Amino acid sequence: MMTLLSRFLLPLALCSVLGSPALRAEEATTASATTTSQSDVLPQRNPDYACTQCHKKESEGMHGKHAKATNPNNLGPVTCTNCHGKPSPRHREGVKDVMNFADASMPLDQKNGVCLSCHEPKPLREAFWAHDVHATKLACTSCHELHIAKEPMVGISDKARIGLCVDCHGKQHAAKLANEAEASDKEAP
Repeated sequence: MMTLLSRFLLPLALCSVLGSPALRAEEATTASATTTSQSDVLPQRNPDYACTQCHKKESEGMHGKHAKATNPNNLGPVTCTNCHGKPSPRHREGVKDVMNFADASMPLDQKNGVCLSCHEPKPLREAFWAHDVHATKLACTSCHELHIAKEPMVGISDKARIGLCVDCHGKQHAAKLANEAEASDKEAP
């Protein structure tokens, strides 16, 4: 008899403590009616919290333009997972499941695809012609740094830009000459 009685009393007790489902639904409707827009609702937790527990040097978050940027894809702030992707449960075991822009084994088109998911190609070309020329040969992160307060490429003078071109292409030219010399040494009797 006690079990039969508890079957009826337990739901009544829960309703008195939690409120009836009908009352909760009514309260939710009233609460949503008083909220003027979704932009008034603030996230309750930092979306980057799980990332920064292991990646301590990033615990202060991003700096510079990306820190203040709005992700054009979801109109929210830029977060770790926007650029690096969502890690799997095995991420802490060393599984390579997120974008690591410094990893040479990550495909170039995937690295640049992350950047191009927010940055439109036409404005990049208009800002500097080299964006178009190099987009299929170099990762954006070959020239741009993402987490620092002052990105060195922003506001760079034309003279400094030319210097970067000469430095990089000078190294490429020297490497090409070294490879040709090594090949000719191997062919020599």
